[in-house]
Amino acid sequence: MQFRHIASVTLLTGLSMLSACTPSPDTSSGTSTGKSTETANADVSAAAAVTNPPQSNRSHEVELTVADLAKLSEIVKSHAGKVVVVDVWSTSCAPCMREFPHLVTLSHTDSDKLACISLNVDYIGLKSKPPESYLGKVQEFLQQQQADQVTNLLSAATDEAVLSEFQLVSIPAILIYSADGTLKHALTDANTGDDGLSYEGDVIPLVTALLAAQ
Repeated sequence: MQFRHIASVTLLTGLSMLSACTPSPDTSSGTSTGKSTETANADVSAAAAVTNPPQSNRSHEVELTVADLAKLSEIVKSHAGKVVVVDVWSTSCAPCMREFPHLVTLSHTDSDKLACISLNVDYIGLKSKPPESYLGKVQEFLQQQQADQVTNLLSAATDEAVLSEFQLVSIPAILIYSADGTLKHALTDANTGDDGLSYEGDVIPLVTALLAAQ
């Protein structure tokens, strides 16, 4: 897949910038901002400036579940009434891992209004390496990130199947659902400007607007 080549190039250049992606269609249909965003900004703006997961003395075990796309849809629907952020990522994607701490920070905002899901797509369809074979590596990263407030899924569908389902051509990718369960934004490097996809520049403002619209 394209992101594996991209990630290797990024590593060779010292991880100094986000990878370039082949353009993909933006499924954004816009958001309503009729209500004041003051409260939402207070909840979310701090997450934009944080590059590391929240540090504390706790050491909660991070749960990780192998799930297919139907299960992902079921989980999103279970959060009806909340804004839902789904981070599609892989341990082979350096930009994904660099942005992941922002998802963790976001998960510590108002849980009554916002739900955060991580969807790992390490599984590429090899018979010799089923989805379960990736659990250890992915779990280790999630534990390091203290992602216990995130719903963590390892995709039972292949990476290509996931990208096809959401009309994406590469990762990192962030899916943002409004409180009524509608997929409002499918973000990648291709539709987020020259600097590439970031929580600070792209995700946080859109989440803030959707929270304000609730």
